[in-house]
Amino acid sequence: MVRASCLCGSVRFAISGEIIELGNCHCSECRKAYAAAFGTVAVVAKKHFAYEGGEDHIRMYRQSKRVNRKPASAADRRSRWSKHGIR
Repeated sequence: MVRASCLCGSVRFAISGEIIELGNCHCSECRKAYAAAFGTVAVVAKKHFAYEGGEDHIRMYRQSKRVNRKPASAADRRSRWSKHGIR
């Protein structure tokens, strides 16, 4: 079990299953969102991801045709994202 939170601590979540993939993404969307040369991404099955608090703070926006971002606040663009069509 992995437990974590957003930068401000208002949103908490847990991953109960295995991490399917872990890596660094260098696409322009991740570089911009992370304000860095890459963004580190962990892929897990949706059924193994659960919010433990603060889900009402999440506001999703569509960054591109490929990616939805779900930051905990306007200042936290790194918390969670999903590709369209993946469940």
